[in-house]
Amino acid sequence: MKNREIRMFKLLNLKTDASTSLVRLGSVEKTIEDAYEALDSLILEAGDRAKRHNSERIEGWLDKADNRKPRTKEALTVVLKQERSIPRRAPAATDWDLRRDDGS
Repeated sequence: MKNREIRMFKLLNLKTDASTSLVRLGSVEKTIEDAYEALDSLILEAGDRAKRHNSERIEGWLDKADNRKPRTKEALTVVLKQERSIPRRAPAATDWDLRRDDGS
């Protein structure tokens, strides 16, 4: 009987450890989920801030008239220069781009 009681005690401890581990795992999953939600919120906020900033810059370039067109040809030139000065990311090189002209 004593061996049986020891086995039952060990099984009970294993079951308790497993339950505790599941609770901890659930807590970790919730923490990760909360972190992703916070990150999504920060990304949206940064995007909104960037849109607002760009909108304010464009407001300065455009006439306040109801047709919202650039004041003059010079103003349009400034707008185009500003737009071209925005750095753009170069596309990543592919295997095709890295091949030599001789077809290798």
